[in-house]
Amino acid sequence: MEKGNNNSIEELFRYFLEEKEVVPGEQLTHNFMHKLQRKEFLRFNLTRFNVWYLGALMAAATVAGVLLLPGQKSDESLNIQFNNREAAGSLTINDSLLIATRKSDSTISVKPGEVSTKSKGKLKLKLTEPVVQHEEGVITGDRNEGNHKSIGRTDSRSVNESSLLVARISASVNQGCVPLHIKFSNGSTSGTKSLWTFGDGGESEEREPEWIFNVAGAYKIKLLVKDEKGHSAFTSVNINVWSKPEAAFGILPDNPKIPSDPVSFVNNSIGASSYKWHFGDGATSSNLAPVHKYEKIGKYDVSLVAVSEFGCIDSLSISDAFSDTDCYLRFPNAFTPNSGGPVGGYYTRLSDNENIIFHPVSSGVIKFNLKVYGKQGYLVFESDDVYLGWDGYYKGQLCAPGVYIWKAEGKFRDGGSYVMSGDVTLVNY
Repeated sequence: MEKGNNNSIEELFRYFLEEKEVVPGEQLTHNFMHKLQRKEFLRFNLTRFNVWYLGALMAAATVAGVLLLPGQKSDESLNIQFNNREAAGSLTINDSLLIATRKSDSTISVKPGEVSTKSKGKLKLKLTEPVVQHEEGVITGDRNEGNHKSIGRTDSRSVNESSLLVARISASVNQGCVPLHIKFSNGSTSGTKSLWTFGDGGESEEREPEWIFNVAGAYKIKLLVKDEKGHSAFTSVNINVWSKPEAAFGILPDNPKIPSDPVSFVNNSIGASSYKWHFGDGATSSNLAPVHKYEKIGKYDVSLVAVSEFGCIDSLSISDAFSDTDCYLRFPNAFTPNSGGPVGGYYTRLSDNENIIFHPVSSGVIKFNLKVYGKQGYLVFESDDVYLGWDGYYKGQLCAPGVYIWKAEGKFRDGGSYVMSGDVTLVNY
C-alpha cells in the first residue's frame, strides 16, 4: 500500500499484519480456557453437567433428609429417669401411637422433645399426631361420661395408666338360618357392667346373653362395658341371618287314576336353589318339577325338601297324597239350611262355606243313590247324582230341625260297590 493514500486504520493493520503469525503464550491460553469453562458451567445446557444439575441434586438431597429424619426419630425408645434412677415407666414413640408401660404409681408428663416428672397417678400426653385406639374394642383414658373420644392433633388428654379397659366379643356362630340361636361370650377385661344391643331392637345387661334371631338380615351386635371407676370400652361383631326357603308343591291331575295316570308335581317353592323329592314308593328325584308313575294303588306319603343357596332347608310332606284319588264316599253329620227358601241341591264352594246343603265328599264314584228319611220314616229327599245334595226343604217347605237318617249305595270305578247309612242333624236357627 502506498503512503499518502486515504485508508482506514483497519485496512492499515490488515495490510501490515496479514502475513504475520502471532502465537499466544501458555498463560494466555490457560486463562482463556479457564474463563470459557466457567462460563459453560454457569450456562444452562441439557447435554453436559453444569450448575443447574448441581442445584437439583442438592434440592433432592435436602427433601430426602427432611422426609427421612422424622421416621428415624419416631422409632427411638426413651428411658425416663426419676431422681437419677431408672424410670417407673418406659415410653415408646412411633409414627402415630404412644404406648406407656406402667411399673409403679409414678406419673410421667410427655411433650414433644421433653420428658419430666409430674404429679402422682396420671400420664399426660400431648402429641402433634393422633394417638387414638388402633383396634376396635380397646379404649383407654378418661371415660367418666362414657364418651368414645379421640386424642387429636392438638388435644391434651389425661390418661390413667391403670384404666386400660378392653371389650371383646365372641359368638357361638356368626351366620346361619332363621331361627338362629347364638350364645355370646364376653371376653372383656375388668368390666363390671355390660350393655348389649343386638341390632333388632333387643337389649340385654347380662354378661353373656343368648339371643334368637327370627328375621333374616345383617345385624351388628354391640357391647359396651364399664368398670367401677366409670371407664368404658366398646366393641361390635357382625352377624348374618339368612331366610329359609318355603317348600310348596301341587299335584296334577287333581284326581289321577293310579296306576294308569302319570303324576306331575308342580313346584311352588320360594327362595330355593335345589330340591329333593320323595314319592313314597322308594323313588326320589332332584328335578325342579318331576313326573312320576306309580305301579299300583296304595298309600303314598310325598315330601319335598327345598334348599337355599346358603344351605337353609324347608320341607313339606303330604301324607296319603292320593287318598282323594282312591275310591271313597264321606258324609257330614250336620248342616244348616238356608232359611230364606230352597236353593236347590247342587252345591258350590260358596254353599259349602255356608254349610247349607247336605251332600257327600266323594271320589271314584260311578253309580250313586242317596235317600234321606224323616223321623216317621217317610222319604224327604232322594238323588241319583253325586253332585246333587239335600237343601233341607221338602215340597217347598223347610223341614223341622232334628235328626234325619240317610242311606247311600252305588259303585266305584274300580268295580267295588258300597252300601252306607248314617244320620245327619238339621240345624235351623
